[in-house]
Amino acid sequence: MKTTIIFSFTITFELRAVEPDGIILYAASGRANPTHYVAVFLEDGYITVSMRTNSLVSNAVNSPTKLLRSKQKYNDGKWHQVNIFIFKLL
Repeated sequence: MKTTIIFSFTITFELRAVEPDGIILYAASGRANPTHYVAVFLEDGYITVSMRTNSLVSNAVNSPTKLLRSKQKYNDGKWHQVNIFIFKLL
């Protein structure tokens, strides 16, 4: 059976952080009560990605889903290049 990527996007950035928590990126479909969003943030030094969507990632309508948490901490004061690739397979 052939696997097909039906949706994908990449987020790439460089980061130098010393604080353990903070928002890196937030994009939403609207200002109040967005139906779709993607958020990239530091949580206890770990890079975390969260999304809300009604069909691409989660089966539950408008449920937030934590997709990714880095294995290492990034709040060490050093520069890091971060690449995040999100996709859904058919």
